[in-house]
Amino acid sequence: MTYPVIKWWLCLSSSKIDIPFQEIEDKLGVRSTHRWKIEDCRDEVPVEFRASGWQYEVVVEGCRSVQDAFDKIESFFYPHVSTLQGLVNEYSLDVAFTCIIYASREDSPYIGLSPESIDFIHSLHSELKFDLYFCEDDKEDEER
Repeated sequence: MTYPVIKWWLCLSSSKIDIPFQEIEDKLGVRSTHRWKIEDCRDEVPVEFRASGWQYEVVVEGCRSVQDAFDKIESFFYPHVSTLQGLVNEYSLDVAFTCIIYASREDSPYIGLSPESIDFIHSLHSELKFDLYFCEDDKEDEER
């Protein structure tokens, strides 16, 4: 694996309804990378956190900029922002962009977003989340 690895997720979710997956995919012209229904949630998940979800994921290896990785998901969904807004409003969906970063201590990425990207996220009334994990280098693993 080439660090850093940056994953961006666009997630649409609802704790009230099962999301109409096919309609979303037809309107956006893309299939989800992950999706689940409320009843798929395990019993140990508290009721208030159970939700149905539709998620699209982009993974970029060896990228040192969170913005560069975000550009890949933004460029895909930006032309569909009005469609996304319509789906969010029609079905009362929650929207979240999540950035998950796996980095070695030597190759940490730059974490920052442009004002235009922040405006895009805001236009969907979306949450923005970051998770950062420092991983051992593969070389160190081989030496052990």
